[in-house]
Amino acid sequence: MAAQGRNKTKYPGVYYTEGKSTTGKSIRRYYVVFKREGKVYEEAAKVLVGDGPDTRPAETPQEASAWRSRRIAEVMNTKGEVKPLLTVAELWAKWSEGKTGMRGMAATESRYRMHIGRFFGAKVAEEICNFDVTRFRRDLEQGSPKDGREALSPSSVKSCMSLLARMLKWGGVQGLIQDPGLHFDYPKFDDQKTECMTPEQLARYWQTLDEWPDQHIADYFRVMLMTGVRRRALAAVRWEDLDLNRGFLTLRAQTAKSGKAMSIPLPAAAIKIFEAMPDNGSVYVWPDSIGGFKDVGHVHGPRIREAAGLSKDFRPCHGLRHTFASVLASSGKVDLFVLQRLLTHASPTMTQRYAHLADDALRRAASVADEVLAPGQTLKVVVGKE
Repeated sequence: MAAQGRNKTKYPGVYYTEGKSTTGKSIRRYYVVFKREGKVYEEAAKVLVGDGPDTRPAETPQEASAWRSRRIAEVMNTKGEVKPLLTVAELWAKWSEGKTGMRGMAATESRYRMHIGRFFGAKVAEEICNFDVTRFRRDLEQGSPKDGREALSPSSVKSCMSLLARMLKWGGVQGLIQDPGLHFDYPKFDDQKTECMTPEQLARYWQTLDEWPDQHIADYFRVMLMTGVRRRALAAVRWEDLDLNRGFLTLRAQTAKSGKAMSIPLPAAAIKIFEAMPDNGSVYVWPDSIGGFKDVGHVHGPRIREAAGLSKDFRPCHGLRHTFASVLASSGKVDLFVLQRLLTHASPTMTQRYAHLADDALRRAASVADEVLAPGQTLKVVVGKE
């Protein structure tokens, strides 16, 4: 049977025809078309076998789109030059340029180096296909005992895949590559984990801090537990951010998750901790040895968690933040709107995880009615003197 007419795909300049082989099997053939310097190029889409020069017919629109990008780059421009195709490593270098030192960039660089660069670094960015993404996810989820790589958690797998997707999209927007338009099947998981120490655990934790060799480090965790401030935001606090007369701490925009500076009130115990600290000669309350601030939580948090006898799945800093929020919500004295402001959540959505604790406090308050207002109970009303 002769091939049918052109059928469009969602990829610019890529179409296909449908026909049948001599054995009657349906065949879909992909073609690419583009125009350069007044000349129209139209040809069958192919895929390099290995490093080439052998090729095979493209079998998916993604492969055809990658071939189109390759052919456009191979066509001579007016200067007689050929535009090289960027590898993922080269795309990363452009994407990360100027981002060093930005919030969360250290973790992003580690994520690229250990996972994306290792798997995709030498591969041409435009030639990545959905099958490659599927293999990448499987590689992250399974790890490699031979290479000493442990399997990643679902949230870490999603972070790696998301970084790759952002890089490719950015490259397309900047005109550096043609975005291959891949489908990223992210792992699904419940990321609404809420941790709260029991009263016994909390007592052991305070005792551990009291016995810690470096009390300035212990003060960092005391303040975190009493304020719920995020790890890096607290580590980056400068002396000038403290207004101890008014009892407020300003969290800088550079380290705030929302990207906005915010002020939060300090409890009296936290104010006393800051007032008792000696002048360390640095602009930072918790400085490092090279003029910046020390990521105290990342370095010392796991050690203190272990010394306090907490389980390994208790996050050494975020767990303190959740404990702070859970205790306040369950007290019945702090409503969710106020809690949202204290936690510096941009929207009430994140704060809603503590709603059931606030409901418990309301139920306890409502039970008072059973004690004093239910039938058969003696109503005692104390009238104050005017």
